[in-house]
Amino acid sequence: FLALHLGAAYERSQSMYRHRGIVIIPHNQMLSIPCVEKLKNRFGERMEILEIFHFFEELQVEQCQPDFILTTVPLKHQLDIPTLQITLFVNNEDESKVFQLLNELDNKLYHNDVVKMLKKLIKENLFHVHQTFHDTTEILNYLCDELIDNDLATKAYKEDVFKREEMAGTAFVQGFAVPHAITVQPLRSTISVMVLKNPVKGGKYEVRLILLLSISEQDNQMLHTFFDWLSNVLIDYNQLMQFIEVDNYQQFMKLMT
Repeated sequence: FLALHLGAAYERSQSMYRHRGIVIIPHNQMLSIPCVEKLKNRFGERMEILEIFHFFEELQVEQCQPDFILTTVPLKHQLDIPTLQITLFVNNEDESKVFQLLNELDNKLYHNDVVKMLKKLIKENLFHVHQTFHDTTEILNYLCDELIDNDLATKAYKEDVFKREEMAGTAFVQGFAVPHAITVQPLRSTISVMVLKNPVKGGKYEVRLILLLSISEQDNQMLHTFFDWLSNVLIDYNQLMQFIEVDNYQQFMKLMT
C-alpha cells in the first residue's frame, strides 16, 4: 500500500503543473529584480512568473489569467484570484507563506482532477450497496460477470483478476479490497463498487468495501491518481466507515468527490 502511494505521488511530481502568477512590485527595477530572482530560485519548479507589474490594473491582470498574485504592497481587488502580500526581500516568513499558497493551489488542482476521474469511472449501474455474499470469490464472480454482460470486459479479463487474487490478496487491514487484473485489459475503464451489509473474509482480513479496478492501459494516469486519492482517504478508518454506511450511489459519490 505504501508502494502504491509513493508510486502515485512520484508520477504526479514528474508531471507537476507549474502554477502561473504575476508579481506587483511598485519599486524601481533595481529593487524588484532581486525579489523576483529569489522567488524563481526558491519556487521555480512549482510556479512560473508571467509578468511583473509596478501597479495593479484589473484588465491587465485578467488578460494574464494568473493562478495567483504576489504583491509587496497591500492590495484589494474584486478578482477571484488568490492574492498574497510578501516583503520586498522575501524573508523566511514570506517563503513559508508562498509555500502554503502553492500547496493550496496544488490541492485545488488535484481535487478537480480526482472529481473528474471518479465521475467518469464510477457509474450507478456498477454500484451495489447493502449486498450479502459469503466470500470474495462469489463477489468477484458477480462483479466480473456484470462487466462482461455490459461489454466492458472479457472472460480473459475475469480469469486474470482471479489469477491476481491467487498470487496475493488485494484486501487491506482497514477493511477494503481493490481487486484488479495483471495484464489483460478491460474493454473500457471502470471501477465497480460493492458495499457489503456484513463483512466477508478477503485473504487475511475482513472487508466490507470492494472496488474492482478495471483500468485500460491508455488510462494509466487515472490509476495513479486513484491510488493517490485512495491512500489519503481510505487509510483513515473513520472516513472508511462513512463509505461503508452509505445507503445509495448519490451519498457514496458525494463522499468520494
